[in-house]
Amino acid sequence: MAGATADITAFAAALDAEGISATVLKTSHAFHSRMMDGAMDEFFAAFDGITLREPETPWISNVTGQ
Repeated sequence: MAGATADITAFAAALDAEGISATVLKTSHAFHSRMMDGAMDEFFAAFDGITLREPETPWISNVTGQ
């Protein structure tokens, strides 16, 4: 879950009240959440002038072994 600290704390308390163990992560913000929206313009600008393409070096997946 991502959101304001107060919301996360309240959610963790609600879980605890139901006997569900939860750990609140100690981080400045959730990097997968809307809290990153302010960084998107700079992030996309970092790719200006870069042409993305498929890798030239073969690699082996640590998930499939292929």
